[in-house]
Amino acid sequence: MSRMMSFKNVQPTSQYILSSILIGIILGGICAVTANLFRNGIMLISEWEVSLLKSLPRFVFYVIALSVSAIIVHLIKKYLNTSSFHGVADSIYFAHKSTDATAIKAGMLSTLAAFVSASGGASVGQYGPLVHFGTTIGALLKRYLRQQLSSDLFIGAGVAASISAGFGAPLAGVIFAHEVVLRHYSHKSILAIATASGVAYAITQYFWEKSMVFAFPQYDFDLLNVITISLISGPIYGLIAIFYMKNLLFFATLSQKINSWPFYKTFAGIGALSLLGALLPDVMGLGTQTVLNIFATEYALGMLILVLVAKIFDT
Repeated sequence: MSRMMSFKNVQPTSQYILSSILIGIILGGICAVTANLFRNGIMLISEWEVSLLKSLPRFVFYVIALSVSAIIVHLIKKYLNTSSFHGVADSIYFAHKSTDATAIKAGMLSTLAAFVSASGGASVGQYGPLVHFGTTIGALLKRYLRQQLSSDLFIGAGVAASISAGFGAPLAGVIFAHEVVLRHYSHKSILAIATASGVAYAITQYFWEKSMVFAFPQYDFDLLNVITISLISGPIYGLIAIFYMKNLLFFATLSQKINSWPFYKTFAGIGALSLLGALLPDVMGLGTQTVLNIFATEYALGMLILVLVAKIFDT
């Protein structure tokens, strides 16, 4: 009798472990391929645009590239029939719903719109689109597998895999999924999330042979100095983040208050972005090369501050 009870206890545990590993492997593979195609695709299209329009003035180049992107994004938005695209905030919201509320079509098209925008030179990073894509794929897999596991496990695994593959940071993917999206650490979710993050990193490393987006050089440093600098810079980074968020909300509200055709507002945005791009091309696109240049100490402090402020307004 006791052996029968112990077998019944082992069976659901084994099923959970196998299911979590399977979910992690599937999401890790899908998100690894998508993250690398997303980043490399943007780079290829950007290089093609430069080779095609390199004879034009930089301002005209950005006007053309951004206008084409704006038209495609408009068509995507019209097909989606929505007033806004989805992002990280939506991922957090969906992860905390008791029922599956993820909009699959909106998630896919939002990632596509971000890809098109960044390809045209708009200041759209890969972090937000990839996080929400991981959310969407996780929710989609949940519907197809019909496993008796919570939705946040699938969403967390998808997010972790996307971060891991997109930035070559498997531990960061695990921590981000728990800390930011799920907002708690769960022993029920950790196996699937860790598996997805590890698989995504391994696939990226094996097939693309370059898992790290930013190849940071090694420096000799004094730990006490680093701690001191961290204590001083932490509040500064916090204030910059607040300024960045307030700036986004301000311009979003301003855009809604301006009573004009969407065409005019889009044209104004393209003109402003093109002007910024002509003056400071480092603020356009994903910004990967800009970060690499910063760590190669190619900028003076004044230029760094200028790029930071311009990048915030550009976004």
